[in-house]
Amino acid sequence: MRSLSRSYFSKIAGTYPKAVVMRVDRPRPALTIIAALLAVAGCATEEPGRVQASGICDGIAAMRLVGALSISDADAMRLTGATIVRQIAPGQPVQQDYTSARLTIETDPSSGRIAHAACG
Repeated sequence: MRSLSRSYFSKIAGTYPKAVVMRVDRPRPALTIIAALLAVAGCATEEPGRVQASGICDGIAAMRLVGALSISDADAMRLTGATIVRQIAPGQPVQQDYTSARLTIETDPSSGRIAHAACG
């Protein structure tokens, strides 16, 4: 078998190859970010619009109830994270102690819609 010499490569390629360079494709940054986001999204357990039950009422979720039709205590707990729900009529006297786990819903009896909702 004939040995390939420098002169042989010079004749066919014009130059002698000093080293074989392999190009390694790196993942594109955008694809890496998308893959990471999909992996994190797969770990999410909460449904959109649902507050994880922590026992503490979410005031922002409570404000979103205003204007909606009257809802059950179970739905109010699921949507706000509260563990205690107090449904009252406008002007009804209530105890004024503050409890972070309580949601108070004031429903207008004529329209059946929630007029006011607050934590505490």
